[in-house]
Amino acid sequence: MITHRLAGAALSLALLAVPCLADTPVGQDGLLLPGTHTRLKVYGKVWLNSWYYFNQDLRDTGPLVGGDTNPLRPGDSPDRQFGMTARNSQLGFRTTTPSASWGDITTVVEVDFAKDNTKSKNGTVNLRHAYLTLGRWTLGHTWSNWVDEAAAGITVDMNGPIGQACNGSSRFTQVRYTLPAGRRSTLAFSVEQNRMAWGTFPKESNPPMNPAGSPATQPTPRVTPDVRYPSLIGAYTFKDTWGHVALRALGQNHGAYAPGAAGRPNRWGGAVQLSGTLKAGEDLLSGSIYTGKGLGEYGAGFQTLQFHQSANDFQLYRNTGWQAGYTHAWTPRVRSGLVLGGVNFSNTAAMGPADISRASNAFVNTFVQLHRNVELGMEYGYEQLRTFGAGQVVRRDLSTSDRNHSNKLQVSLTAKF
Repeated sequence: MITHRLAGAALSLALLAVPCLADTPVGQDGLLLPGTHTRLKVYGKVWLNSWYYFNQDLRDTGPLVGGDTNPLRPGDSPDRQFGMTARNSQLGFRTTTPSASWGDITTVVEVDFAKDNTKSKNGTVNLRHAYLTLGRWTLGHTWSNWVDEAAAGITVDMNGPIGQACNGSSRFTQVRYTLPAGRRSTLAFSVEQNRMAWGTFPKESNPPMNPAGSPATQPTPRVTPDVRYPSLIGAYTFKDTWGHVALRALGQNHGAYAPGAAGRPNRWGGAVQLSGTLKAGEDLLSGSIYTGKGLGEYGAGFQTLQFHQSANDFQLYRNTGWQAGYTHAWTPRVRSGLVLGGVNFSNTAAMGPADISRASNAFVNTFVQLHRNVELGMEYGYEQLRTFGAGQVVRRDLSTSDRNHSNKLQVSLTAKF
């Protein structure tokens, strides 16, 4: 109830502020709040996204196509499906206050309505950004320092290429410090929220709560996360007129606690990432590649570790993710793109026959600017998933295989303000 009231109040403020913003003099960003030196800018976009799946071997939607079911187990979804949502529409508020000591002090709060997309027909308010910048400091919830936004492939698909860093979860609570490292270079160091969670352990290690039982009769989870340290990330970026290149390093701690077991196993996972862009006239090449172990939500978002209960120990999954995109401008208002992505997991002692060995997707799209702030996007997408063992995937015709795939068409319409 409180969340909905806050959302209603924010929307009311936006409706009141937008007419005022139209009268703001050119060169001044936002409405000057009376009696202060602070400017407020209200912004956002309405985002309508629709999709049609066809010729898919998956008998459910699976993680690669936006669902919340297991792609290795038969489901109830038909071969062809249509869907539509506007829950990723966004609303944001930015304030800017000049300061002699810190430069511009900026605060940003931005929400969408995409929380629990797979479980609710109605959008729920979801916090995208809530951060403060003080000079070289960034404090709060925003894009992870592990993410290179400029190098990301541009897709109509809301999840993008599977091999991009932080696929599906790119914003983390953090404290970041950025400093110049030359005329065209910067260094950024961050201490971020450790996103180790229940999902890093097999579901059978965490029995569900019994809603009919008392707390005393509830089953005790056999394995729970033991988070001791935050994640540590460093990033170096070099920019020039031709584009940019960036190098990143990540360290993330993983721990496990099993009640009654002796000791609490603890491991550090880490990864490195290379990313960049290359401009060719009005065209753009972009891409990134990372490799490491125990990435979790800093990687593809699945297969972080495997816990061995008999030994009270675990092993971290090792994987490599990559994505690359090419954008061609036909006219100032029309552009097309090709985006490819993939993630590969190493076959180690931690892997089982039902584990995913590799996943990939590809997108071909065209964007048309209908108005200064209105854009139409059209896209074809293909996705494939493979497992280490044969016969692990139950396909739509009830045959078994080590792979499945999906084809889809998507159309989006975005209107920014």
